[in-house]
Amino acid sequence: MRSVFSHALIFGLAPLLRKGVGLVMVPIYTHYLSTGDYGEIELLTMATGLFGLVLGLDLRAGYMRAWIKAPDASARAALLAGTTGLLSVCATAGMILFLIVCRPLSTFLLGHWIGWGYAAVLAVGLAADVVSLVFNATLQALLRSSLMVTLSVVQFALGLGVTAFCVVYLRSGPVGFFLGGAAASVVTLAVTACVCFAHAGWAAPDWRAVGKLIGYSAPLLAAALMFFVVRNADRFIVSRFLSVADLGLYVMAWTLAGMVLTLVFVPIQTSLDVWRYRMHEMPDGAERLADTFRVVMALTGLAAVGISTFGCDAFARLINPAFVPAMGYVPWLSGAVILQAGYSIVASAFYVTGATRRWTTLFAFGAGMQVVASLVLVPLAGILGACLAMIAANLLLYAGAALWGARFWAVPYAHRATLASVALAVALPALRHSVALPGLTGAALADGAATGLFLAALCVFGLVRTSDFAMVPRLFATALPRGS
Repeated sequence: MRSVFSHALIFGLAPLLRKGVGLVMVPIYTHYLSTGDYGEIELLTMATGLFGLVLGLDLRAGYMRAWIKAPDASARAALLAGTTGLLSVCATAGMILFLIVCRPLSTFLLGHWIGWGYAAVLAVGLAADVVSLVFNATLQALLRSSLMVTLSVVQFALGLGVTAFCVVYLRSGPVGFFLGGAAASVVTLAVTACVCFAHAGWAAPDWRAVGKLIGYSAPLLAAALMFFVVRNADRFIVSRFLSVADLGLYVMAWTLAGMVLTLVFVPIQTSLDVWRYRMHEMPDGAERLADTFRVVMALTGLAAVGISTFGCDAFARLINPAFVPAMGYVPWLSGAVILQAGYSIVASAFYVTGATRRWTTLFAFGAGMQVVASLVLVPLAGILGACLAMIAANLLLYAGAALWGARFWAVPYAHRATLASVALAVALPALRHSVALPGLTGAALADGAATGLFLAALCVFGLVRTSDFAMVPRLFATALPRGS
Protein backbone atom coordinates (compact mmCIF):
# COMPACT_ATOMS: atom_id res chain seq x y z
CA MET A 1 0.00 0.00 0.00
CA ARG A 2 2.86 2.40 0.81
CA SER A 3 4.24 2.06 -2.74
CA VAL A 4 0.88 3.08 -4.18
CA PHE A 5 0.65 6.17 -2.01
CA SER A 6 4.30 7.20 -2.34
CA HIS A 7 3.91 7.42 -6.13
CA ALA A 8 0.48 8.98 -5.69
CA LEU A 9 2.03 11.66 -3.48
CA ILE A 10 4.26 12.71 -6.36
CA PHE A 11 1.49 12.42 -8.95
CA GLY A 12 -0.56 14.69 -6.67
CA LEU A 13 1.97 17.52 -6.57
CA ALA A 14 1.10 18.79 -10.06
CA PRO A 15 -2.70 18.66 -9.56
CA LEU A 16 -2.25 20.41 -6.21
CA LEU A 17 -0.27 23.20 -7.82
CA ARG A 18 -2.59 23.45 -10.82
CA LYS A 19 -5.74 23.52 -8.73
CA GLY A 20 -4.23 25.94 -6.26
CA VAL A 21 -3.30 28.44 -8.97
CA GLY A 22 -6.41 27.63 -10.98
CA LEU A 23 -8.67 28.40 -8.04
CA VAL A 24 -6.95 31.73 -7.61
CA MET A 25 -7.74 32.51 -11.25
CA VAL A 26 -11.37 31.32 -11.27
CA PRO A 27 -12.68 34.19 -9.09
CA ILE A 28 -10.86 36.58 -11.44
CA TYR A 29 -12.36 34.92 -14.50
CA THR A 30 -15.87 35.21 -13.05
CA HIS A 31 -15.53 38.99 -13.32
CA TYR A 32 -14.76 38.69 -17.05
CA LEU A 33 -17.02 35.79 -17.99
CA SER A 34 -20.74 35.36 -17.36
CA THR A 35 -22.57 32.26 -16.20
CA GLY A 36 -23.61 31.86 -19.84
CA ASP A 37 -19.96 31.93 -20.94
CA TYR A 38 -19.16 29.16 -18.48
CA GLY A 39 -22.09 27.19 -19.85
CA GLU A 40 -20.71 27.63 -23.39
CA ILE A 41 -17.27 26.46 -22.32
CA GLU A 42 -18.78 23.37 -20.73
CA LEU A 43 -20.89 22.41 -23.73
CA LEU A 44 -17.99 22.77 -26.18
CA THR A 45 -15.70 20.90 -23.81
CA MET A 46 -18.30 18.14 -23.70
CA ALA A 47 -18.44 18.01 -27.51
CA THR A 48 -14.66 17.86 -27.99
CA GLY A 49 -14.43 15.38 -25.13
CA LEU A 50 -16.78 13.00 -26.91
CA PHE A 51 -14.72 13.24 -30.10
CA GLY A 52 -11.51 12.68 -28.15
CA LEU A 53 -12.92 9.67 -26.35
CA VAL A 54 -13.98 7.93 -29.55
CA LEU A 55 -10.80 8.82 -31.45
CA GLY A 56 -8.57 7.71 -28.58
CA LEU A 57 -10.28 4.30 -28.51
CA ASP A 58 -9.79 4.21 -24.71
CA LEU A 59 -6.46 2.45 -25.21
CA ARG A 60 -4.79 3.65 -22.02
CA ALA A 61 -5.56 0.74 -19.67
CA GLY A 62 -4.99 -1.87 -22.36
CA TYR A 63 -1.79 -0.17 -23.49
CA MET A 64 -0.33 -0.17 -19.99
CA ARG A 65 -1.31 -3.81 -19.55
CA ALA A 66 0.40 -4.71 -22.84
CA TRP A 67 3.47 -2.64 -21.94
CA ILE A 68 3.89 -4.37 -18.58
CA LYS A 69 3.41 -7.82 -20.12
CA ALA A 70 5.74 -7.17 -23.10
CA PRO A 71 8.62 -9.69 -23.08
CA ASP A 72 11.45 -7.25 -23.82
CA ALA A 73 12.41 -3.70 -24.74
CA SER A 74 12.07 -4.25 -28.49
CA ALA A 75 8.50 -5.45 -28.07
CA ARG A 76 7.67 -2.34 -26.04
CA ALA A 77 9.26 -0.10 -28.69
CA ALA A 78 7.20 -1.80 -31.41
CA LEU A 79 4.05 -1.39 -29.32
CA LEU A 80 4.78 2.31 -28.82
CA ALA A 81 5.40 2.87 -32.53
CA GLY A 82 2.26 1.03 -33.61
CA THR A 83 0.01 2.74 -31.10
CA THR A 84 1.42 6.15 -32.00
CA GLY A 85 0.72 5.51 -35.68
CA LEU A 86 -2.82 4.38 -34.98
CA LEU A 87 -3.67 7.40 -32.82
CA SER A 88 -2.05 9.81 -35.29
CA VAL A 89 -4.32 8.55 -38.05
CA CYS A 90 -7.35 8.76 -35.74
CA ALA A 91 -6.44 12.30 -34.66
CA THR A 92 -6.03 13.57 -38.24
CA ALA A 93 -9.30 12.04 -39.40
CA GLY A 94 -11.06 13.29 -36.30
CA MET A 95 -9.82 16.85 -36.75
CA ILE A 96 -11.17 16.95 -40.29
CA LEU A 97 -14.50 15.43 -39.25
CA PHE A 98 -14.85 17.88 -36.37
CA LEU A 99 -14.37 20.87 -38.68
CA ILE A 100 -17.04 19.49 -41.00
CA VAL A 101 -19.69 19.08 -38.29
CA CYS A 102 -18.72 22.01 -36.08
CA ARG A 103 -21.16 24.54 -37.56
CA PRO A 104 -24.35 22.48 -37.07
CA LEU A 105 -23.04 21.16 -33.75
CA SER A 106 -22.36 24.57 -32.23
CA THR A 107 -25.67 25.90 -33.55
CA PHE A 108 -27.50 23.02 -31.88
CA LEU A 109 -25.68 23.35 -28.55
CA LEU A 110 -25.38 27.15 -28.29
CA GLY A 111 -27.89 28.55 -30.75
CA HIS A 112 -25.20 30.25 -32.87
CA TRP A 113 -22.16 29.48 -35.06
CA ILE A 114 -18.88 30.06 -33.24
CA GLY A 115 -16.80 30.83 -36.35
CA TRP A 116 -13.97 29.07 -38.19
CA GLY A 117 -11.17 30.47 -36.05
CA TYR A 118 -12.81 29.23 -32.86
CA ALA A 119 -13.49 25.86 -34.50
CA ALA A 120 -9.85 25.53 -35.63
CA VAL A 121 -8.61 26.11 -32.08
CA LEU A 122 -10.91 23.35 -30.82
CA ALA A 123 -9.80 20.95 -33.57
CA VAL A 124 -6.07 21.44 -32.98
CA GLY A 125 -6.41 20.93 -29.24
CA LEU A 126 -8.51 17.83 -29.86
CA ALA A 127 -5.92 16.24 -32.18
CA ALA A 128 -3.02 16.98 -29.81
CA ASP A 129 -4.84 15.46 -26.86
CA VAL A 130 -5.65 12.27 -28.78
CA VAL A 131 -2.05 11.58 -29.81
CA SER A 132 -0.75 12.48 -26.35
CA LEU A 133 -2.67 9.56 -24.86
CA VAL A 134 -0.02 7.01 -25.84
CA PHE A 135 2.89 9.05 -24.47
CA ASN A 136 1.18 9.81 -21.17
CA ALA A 137 0.31 6.13 -20.79
CA THR A 138 3.93 5.18 -21.50
CA LEU A 139 5.26 7.49 -18.79
CA GLN A 140 2.61 6.21 -16.41
CA ALA A 141 3.51 2.57 -17.10
CA LEU A 142 7.16 3.41 -16.44
CA LEU A 143 6.13 5.04 -13.14
CA ARG A 144 8.04 8.15 -14.19
CA SER A 145 6.03 10.16 -11.70
CA SER A 146 8.53 12.99 -11.20
CA LEU A 147 8.83 13.57 -14.93
CA MET A 148 5.06 13.47 -15.36
CA VAL A 149 4.66 16.07 -12.63
CA THR A 150 7.25 18.34 -14.26
CA LEU A 151 5.63 18.11 -17.68
CA SER A 152 2.19 18.59 -16.21
CA VAL A 153 3.27 21.75 -14.40
CA VAL A 154 4.90 23.15 -17.55
CA GLN A 155 1.78 22.41 -19.59
CA PHE A 156 -0.42 24.04 -16.98
CA ALA A 157 1.78 27.15 -16.70
CA LEU A 158 1.79 27.66 -20.46
CA GLY A 159 -1.95 27.12 -20.76
CA LEU A 160 -2.68 29.40 -17.82
CA GLY A 161 -0.53 32.18 -19.22
CA VAL A 162 -2.18 32.12 -22.64
CA THR A 163 -5.67 31.78 -21.15
CA ALA A 164 -5.21 34.64 -18.69
CA PHE A 165 -3.80 36.89 -21.41
CA CYS A 166 -6.73 36.16 -23.73
CA VAL A 167 -9.54 36.28 -21.19
CA VAL A 168 -8.36 39.08 -18.90
CA TYR A 169 -6.28 41.31 -21.17
CA LEU A 170 -7.80 40.72 -24.61
CA ARG A 171 -11.28 40.00 -23.19
CA SER A 172 -11.62 37.24 -25.77
CA GLY A 173 -14.44 35.44 -23.98
CA PRO A 174 -14.73 31.62 -23.91
CA VAL A 175 -12.39 31.04 -26.88
CA GLY A 176 -9.49 32.17 -24.69
CA PHE A 177 -9.88 29.09 -22.52
CA PHE A 178 -9.54 26.77 -25.49
CA LEU A 179 -6.69 28.72 -27.08
CA GLY A 180 -4.57 28.36 -23.94
CA GLY A 181 -5.36 24.66 -23.66
CA ALA A 182 -4.58 23.98 -27.33
CA ALA A 183 -1.22 25.76 -27.20
CA ALA A 184 -0.19 23.88 -24.07
CA SER A 185 -1.32 20.53 -25.49
CA VAL A 186 0.71 20.93 -28.69
CA VAL A 187 3.91 21.81 -26.81
CA THR A 188 3.45 19.00 -24.31
CA LEU A 189 2.81 16.51 -27.11
CA ALA A 190 6.13 17.36 -28.73
CA VAL A 191 8.05 17.05 -25.47
CA THR A 192 6.47 13.78 -24.29
CA ALA A 193 6.95 12.21 -27.73
CA CYS A 194 10.67 13.01 -27.63
CA VAL A 195 11.02 11.66 -24.09
CA CYS A 196 9.18 8.39 -24.80
CA PHE A 197 10.99 7.59 -28.05
CA ALA A 198 14.32 8.50 -26.47
CA HIS A 199 13.61 5.96 -23.74
CA ALA A 200 12.06 3.15 -25.80
CA GLY A 201 13.80 3.74 -29.11
CA TRP A 202 12.18 3.36 -32.51
CA ALA A 203 11.13 0.02 -33.94
CA ALA A 204 8.90 -1.22 -36.72
CA PRO A 205 5.29 -1.08 -35.55
CA ASP A 206 3.89 -4.34 -34.25
CA TRP A 207 0.44 -4.22 -35.81
CA ARG A 208 -0.48 -7.60 -34.39
CA ALA A 209 0.06 -6.27 -30.87
CA VAL A 210 -1.94 -3.17 -31.77
CA GLY A 211 -4.76 -5.39 -33.03
CA LYS A 212 -4.82 -7.27 -29.73
CA LEU A 213 -4.77 -3.94 -27.92
CA ILE A 214 -7.84 -2.78 -29.83
CA GLY A 215 -9.59 -6.07 -29.07
CA TYR A 216 -8.89 -5.68 -25.36
CA SER A 217 -9.92 -2.02 -25.33
CA ALA A 218 -13.11 -2.27 -27.39
CA PRO A 219 -15.28 -3.21 -24.39
CA LEU A 220 -13.53 -0.51 -22.36
CA LEU A 221 -14.35 2.06 -25.04
CA ALA A 222 -18.01 1.11 -24.78
CA ALA A 223 -17.77 1.46 -21.00
CA ALA A 224 -16.00 4.80 -21.41
CA LEU A 225 -18.81 6.02 -23.64
CA MET A 226 -21.26 4.97 -20.95
CA PHE A 227 -19.15 6.86 -18.43
CA PHE A 228 -19.27 9.87 -20.72
CA VAL A 229 -23.05 9.70 -20.60
CA VAL A 230 -22.96 9.39 -16.81
CA ARG A 231 -20.56 12.31 -16.60
CA ASN A 232 -22.26 14.63 -19.09
CA ALA A 233 -25.94 13.77 -19.54
CA ASP A 234 -26.85 15.99 -16.62
CA ARG A 235 -25.06 18.96 -18.19
CA PHE A 236 -26.81 18.59 -21.52
CA ILE A 237 -30.21 18.14 -19.86
CA VAL A 238 -29.66 21.19 -17.64
CA SER A 239 -28.87 23.29 -20.72
CA ARG A 240 -31.99 21.99 -22.51
CA PHE A 241 -34.55 22.13 -19.68
CA LEU A 242 -33.14 25.17 -17.86
CA SER A 243 -30.63 27.42 -19.64
CA VAL A 244 -26.98 27.74 -20.62
CA ALA A 245 -26.59 30.24 -17.76
CA ASP A 246 -27.97 27.67 -15.28
CA LEU A 247 -25.46 25.24 -16.70
CA GLY A 248 -22.77 27.80 -15.87
CA LEU A 249 -23.82 27.70 -12.20
CA TYR A 250 -23.85 23.90 -12.25
CA VAL A 251 -20.37 23.89 -13.79
CA MET A 252 -19.09 26.23 -11.10
CA ALA A 253 -20.36 23.81 -8.44
CA TRP A 254 -18.56 20.99 -10.27
CA THR A 255 -15.39 23.10 -10.32
CA LEU A 256 -15.18 22.82 -6.54
CA ALA A 257 -16.56 19.29 -6.21
CA GLY A 258 -14.13 18.11 -8.88
CA MET A 259 -11.23 19.22 -6.70
CA VAL A 260 -11.86 16.10 -4.62
CA LEU A 261 -10.91 13.97 -7.60
CA THR A 262 -8.04 16.15 -8.75
CA LEU A 263 -6.35 16.63 -5.40
CA VAL A 264 -6.93 13.20 -3.85
CA PHE A 265 -8.24 10.43 -6.05
CA VAL A 266 -6.75 11.01 -9.50
CA PRO A 267 -3.12 10.93 -8.24
CA ILE A 268 -3.86 7.72 -6.35
CA GLN A 269 -5.65 6.18 -9.31
CA THR A 270 -2.73 7.07 -11.58
CA SER A 271 -0.48 4.97 -9.38
CA LEU A 272 -3.08 2.29 -8.67
CA ASP A 273 -3.74 1.74 -12.39
CA VAL A 274 -0.36 -0.01 -12.46
CA TRP A 275 -0.21 -1.43 -8.94
CA ARG A 276 -3.56 -3.23 -9.03
CA TYR A 277 -2.20 -5.64 -11.65
CA ARG A 278 0.76 -6.36 -9.40
CA MET A 279 -1.47 -6.76 -6.35
CA HIS A 280 -3.56 -9.30 -8.22
CA GLU A 281 -0.46 -11.48 -8.53
CA MET A 282 0.41 -11.24 -4.82
CA PRO A 283 -0.78 -13.85 -2.30
CA ASP A 284 -2.10 -11.10 -0.02
CA GLY A 285 -3.05 -8.75 -2.85
CA ALA A 286 -6.76 -8.69 -2.00
CA GLU A 287 -6.04 -7.55 1.55
CA ARG A 288 -3.59 -4.93 0.29
CA LEU A 289 -6.16 -3.53 -2.13
CA ALA A 290 -8.86 -3.49 0.56
CA ASP A 291 -6.56 -1.56 2.88
CA THR A 292 -5.71 0.87 0.09
CA PHE A 293 -9.42 1.32 -0.62
CA ARG A 294 -10.12 2.08 3.04
CA VAL A 295 -7.51 4.84 3.18
CA VAL A 296 -8.50 6.29 -0.19
CA MET A 297 -12.15 6.56 0.77
CA ALA A 298 -11.28 8.19 4.08
CA LEU A 299 -9.04 10.76 2.36
CA THR A 300 -11.58 11.40 -0.37
CA GLY A 301 -14.37 11.92 2.16
CA LEU A 302 -12.30 14.31 4.27
CA ALA A 303 -11.35 16.32 1.20
CA ALA A 304 -15.00 16.45 0.11
CA VAL A 305 -16.18 17.76 3.48
CA GLY A 306 -13.36 20.28 3.69
CA ILE A 307 -14.05 21.63 0.22
CA SER A 308 -17.83 21.68 0.80
CA THR A 309 -17.39 23.77 3.95
CA PHE A 310 -14.16 25.78 4.21
CA GLY A 311 -13.63 25.84 0.45
CA CYS A 312 -17.11 27.04 -0.41
CA ASP A 313 -17.11 29.76 2.24
CA ALA A 314 -13.79 31.13 1.03
CA PHE A 315 -14.77 30.89 -2.63
CA ALA A 316 -18.10 32.67 -2.11
CA ARG A 317 -16.26 35.73 -0.81
CA LEU A 318 -14.07 36.03 -3.89
CA ILE A 319 -16.21 35.23 -6.92
CA ASN A 320 -18.71 37.34 -8.80
CA PRO A 321 -21.95 37.32 -6.71
CA ALA A 322 -23.81 35.86 -9.69
CA PHE A 323 -21.98 32.56 -9.07
CA VAL A 324 -22.54 32.34 -5.29
CA PRO A 325 -25.72 30.18 -5.51
CA ALA A 326 -23.57 27.40 -6.98
CA MET A 327 -21.93 26.81 -3.60
CA GLY A 328 -25.09 25.19 -2.23
CA TYR A 329 -24.82 22.33 -4.72
CA VAL A 330 -21.23 21.39 -3.94
CA PRO A 331 -21.99 18.97 -1.04
CA TRP A 332 -24.35 16.94 -3.22
CA LEU A 333 -21.91 16.69 -6.09
CA SER A 334 -19.12 15.82 -3.68
CA GLY A 335 -21.12 12.79 -2.57
CA ALA A 336 -21.32 11.65 -6.18
CA VAL A 337 -17.56 12.17 -6.52
CA ILE A 338 -16.82 9.98 -3.49
CA LEU A 339 -18.96 7.20 -4.96
CA GLN A 340 -17.10 7.56 -8.25
CA ALA A 341 -13.77 7.16 -6.47
CA GLY A 342 -15.13 4.08 -4.73
CA TYR A 343 -16.41 2.23 -7.78
CA SER A 344 -13.25 3.11 -9.73
CA ILE A 345 -11.24 1.02 -7.25
CA VAL A 346 -13.83 -1.74 -6.76
CA ALA A 347 -13.97 -2.16 -10.56
CA SER A 348 -10.33 -3.32 -10.47
CA ALA A 349 -11.70 -6.88 -10.46
CA PHE A 350 -12.91 -6.44 -14.04
CA TYR A 351 -9.62 -5.01 -15.29
CA VAL A 352 -7.14 -7.43 -13.72
CA THR A 353 -9.15 -10.50 -14.79
CA GLY A 354 -9.91 -9.22 -18.30
CA ALA A 355 -13.68 -9.26 -17.67
CA THR A 356 -14.08 -5.82 -19.20
CA ARG A 357 -17.34 -6.71 -20.97
CA ARG A 358 -19.02 -7.11 -17.59
CA TRP A 359 -17.96 -3.60 -16.66
CA THR A 360 -19.36 -2.32 -19.95
CA THR A 361 -22.71 -3.94 -19.23
CA LEU A 362 -22.78 -2.42 -15.77
CA PHE A 363 -21.98 1.00 -17.15
CA ALA A 364 -24.85 0.70 -19.58
CA PHE A 365 -27.21 0.44 -16.62
CA GLY A 366 -25.50 3.38 -14.92
CA ALA A 367 -25.80 5.51 -18.04
CA GLY A 368 -29.46 4.62 -18.35
CA MET A 369 -30.05 5.55 -14.74
CA GLN A 370 -28.29 8.88 -15.23
CA VAL A 371 -30.35 9.83 -18.26
CA VAL A 372 -33.71 8.76 -16.83
CA ALA A 373 -33.07 10.32 -13.41
CA SER A 374 -31.92 13.60 -14.98
CA LEU A 375 -34.92 13.77 -17.31
CA VAL A 376 -37.24 13.28 -14.33
CA LEU A 377 -35.49 15.29 -11.63
CA VAL A 378 -34.11 18.33 -13.50
CA PRO A 379 -37.58 19.60 -14.56
CA LEU A 380 -38.83 18.98 -11.01
CA ALA A 381 -35.94 20.25 -8.89
CA GLY A 382 -33.72 22.21 -11.25
CA ILE A 383 -29.98 22.05 -10.60
CA LEU A 384 -30.49 20.08 -7.39
CA GLY A 385 -32.28 17.45 -9.45
CA ALA A 386 -29.18 17.08 -11.62
CA CYS A 387 -27.10 16.56 -8.47
CA LEU A 388 -29.46 13.88 -7.17
CA ALA A 389 -29.44 12.12 -10.55
CA MET A 390 -25.64 12.01 -10.47
CA ILE A 391 -25.69 10.47 -6.98
CA ALA A 392 -28.24 7.86 -8.07
CA ALA A 393 -26.19 6.81 -11.12
CA ASN A 394 -22.92 6.59 -9.20
CA LEU A 395 -24.57 4.67 -6.37
CA LEU A 396 -25.86 2.13 -8.88
CA LEU A 397 -22.38 1.75 -10.38
CA TYR A 398 -20.79 1.35 -6.96
CA ALA A 399 -23.31 -1.29 -5.88
CA GLY A 400 -23.01 -3.15 -9.17
CA ALA A 401 -19.20 -3.15 -9.07
CA ALA A 402 -19.24 -4.37 -5.47
CA LEU A 403 -21.68 -7.23 -6.08
CA TRP A 404 -20.53 -8.35 -9.51
CA GLY A 405 -16.83 -7.67 -9.08
CA ALA A 406 -16.64 -9.96 -6.06
CA ARG A 407 -17.26 -12.92 -8.37
CA PHE A 408 -14.00 -12.24 -10.19
CA TRP A 409 -11.78 -11.08 -7.33
CA ALA A 410 -12.92 -11.42 -3.73
CA VAL A 411 -11.56 -8.34 -1.99
CA PRO A 412 -12.74 -7.60 1.59
CA TYR A 413 -13.84 -4.00 1.03
CA ALA A 414 -15.52 -2.04 3.85
CA HIS A 415 -18.67 -1.25 1.86
CA ARG A 416 -21.08 -0.49 4.70
CA ALA A 417 -18.72 1.91 6.41
CA THR A 418 -17.97 3.58 3.09
CA LEU A 419 -21.62 4.18 2.20
CA ALA A 420 -22.30 5.52 5.70
CA SER A 421 -19.40 7.94 5.32
CA VAL A 422 -20.75 9.12 1.94
CA ALA A 423 -24.12 9.90 3.50
CA LEU A 424 -22.44 11.96 6.22
CA ALA A 425 -20.17 13.71 3.73
CA VAL A 426 -23.29 15.01 2.01
CA ALA A 427 -25.49 15.65 5.07
CA LEU A 428 -23.06 17.56 7.29
CA PRO A 429 -22.00 20.21 4.73
CA ALA A 430 -25.56 20.49 3.36
CA LEU A 431 -26.79 21.18 6.89
CA ARG A 432 -24.00 23.70 7.31
CA HIS A 433 -25.05 25.53 4.11
CA SER A 434 -28.66 25.68 5.29
CA VAL A 435 -27.63 27.91 8.21
CA ALA A 436 -26.46 31.43 7.36
CA LEU A 437 -23.78 32.51 9.83
CA PRO A 438 -22.54 36.12 9.92
CA GLY A 439 -18.82 36.82 9.93
CA LEU A 440 -15.75 34.76 9.16
CA THR A 441 -15.35 33.47 12.72
CA GLY A 442 -18.82 31.94 12.94
CA ALA A 443 -18.51 30.36 9.52
CA ALA A 444 -15.06 28.94 10.33
CA LEU A 445 -16.30 27.45 13.61
CA ALA A 446 -19.27 25.81 11.88
CA ASP A 447 -17.02 24.46 9.13
CA GLY A 448 -14.58 23.13 11.69
CA ALA A 449 -17.38 21.43 13.62
CA ALA A 450 -18.69 19.70 10.49
CA THR A 451 -15.22 18.51 9.50
CA GLY A 452 -14.42 17.35 13.04
CA LEU A 453 -17.63 15.38 13.30
CA PHE A 454 -16.90 13.70 10.00
CA LEU A 455 -13.38 12.73 11.06
CA ALA A 456 -14.74 11.31 14.30
CA ALA A 457 -17.28 9.27 12.33
CA LEU A 458 -14.50 7.90 10.11
CA CYS A 459 -12.70 6.68 13.21
CA VAL A 460 -15.87 5.08 14.57
CA PHE A 461 -16.56 3.39 11.21
CA GLY A 462 -13.02 1.99 11.14
CA LEU A 463 -12.01 3.83 7.97
CA VAL A 464 -9.32 5.71 9.88
CA ARG A 465 -6.91 3.87 12.16
CA THR A 466 -4.08 4.99 14.42
CA SER A 467 -1.55 3.23 12.20
CA ASP A 468 -2.55 5.45 9.27
CA PHE A 469 -1.05 8.52 10.94
CA ALA A 470 2.26 6.75 11.44
CA MET A 471 2.40 6.01 7.69
CA VAL A 472 2.38 9.69 6.65
CA PRO A 473 6.02 10.55 7.51
CA ARG A 474 7.23 7.40 5.75
CA LEU A 475 5.36 8.39 2.59
CA PHE A 476 7.09 11.75 2.46
CA ALA A 477 10.43 10.12 3.25
CA THR A 478 10.14 7.57 0.42
CA ALA A 479 8.18 9.48 -2.23
CA LEU A 480 11.00 11.22 -4.08
CA PRO A 481 13.38 8.25 -4.29
CA ARG A 482 10.58 5.95 -5.43
CA GLY A 483 9.18 8.39 -7.96
CA SER A 484 12.41 9.43 -9.58
